[in-house]
Parts: sequence; structure tokens; C-alpha cells
Amino acid sequence: MSQLIIGHGLEILETNHIKEYMERSGEDWEMEHLTATERRTTELGSSRIQYLAGRFAVKQAVLKILGISVCSDCPWLDIEVQRLPTGQPALVLSGKCQEIAAEFGITKWLLSISHTSSYVAASVLALRGNVTDFRVCSKRFSAYGTKVPTTNPRLKAGGLSEVETHPTV
Repeated sequence: MSQLIIGHGLEILETNHIKEYMERSGEDWEMEHLTATERRTTELGSSRIQYLAGRFAVKQAVLKILGISVCSDCPWLDIEVQRLPTGQPALVLSGKCQEIAAEFGITKWLLSISHTSSYVAASVLALRGNVTDFRVCSKRFSAYGTKVPTTNPRLKAGGLSEVETHPTV
């Protein structure tokens, strides 16, 4: 089955910014931005800030894909990054974010988190399994006034950019 890339979010953050936010607001920042599961599984020691910054970067990347602007009442807690037994990060959405993802027809999320002592990067891909129906995505993009350029007339009618699809391996 072919999959269509619905969106790609990439976020690069300085870990010191997260550290500064936490020092200024204490536990409030964690309570506003991290789910109970994410707070419960946080690592201790020097890698804790990198762990938190990585989850926050994923959340910002997901918000970009869903077309939600980063603001004070963002649905941060609707996005949860979990760790699979393999160590691979996985995404679980709820509430408003889950509703928007369903409107897009997103069936799979791929994410990667990488960090150094100074920076963290998160890359998130949103995939859709059915590549024949572009109406849902087109409707969502036009609701936000987003114009996506394309040269492919077959895709232009759907409002999506030209994307190659490949069978999943």
C-alpha cells in the first residue's frame, strides 16, 4: 500500500532555552507542556533537559503539521511522546490534535529525536495510507488559508504539493 506524506515538521531548539523556562517557572512548565506519562518517565541527571527539550521539539513539529500556531493555549497535552520497548519514540494524540489528524486522514506518524548537549532536533512525518482522496486535506489547508504551490494538475485540484509516494517497506 502506498503512503502519502501529509506533512513534515522539523524543529531545532537550544536546550538552554528549555532549561531557562524551567528555572523561571519550575514545575509549572512541565505541567503545561508534558503529559503525566512524559513527566513520569523523565530521565534524571544531565540528560533530563535534553529529554524534555526533545519531547517539546516533537510537540512543536506536530503543531506545525496540524496547522496550529504555537500560542499560550496550545493543546500541548494532546500530544504525547512515548518510548517503545525498542527505544523508538512513538506519538499518541488526543483531543483537538487527534481530531485534526483524523480530518487530514493521518494514519501513521514517524518521528526522530536527536540531541547534543546544546541542541535538540525533532523530525516528524505524518503519513496517510489512502493516496486517492485529496479532498479532506485540501479542505483543511483551505480552512487555514494555506496556499500550497504545485505544478501537477492532478494534485493542484486537491490543494496539495507534489509528492512522490512509494510503497512502504
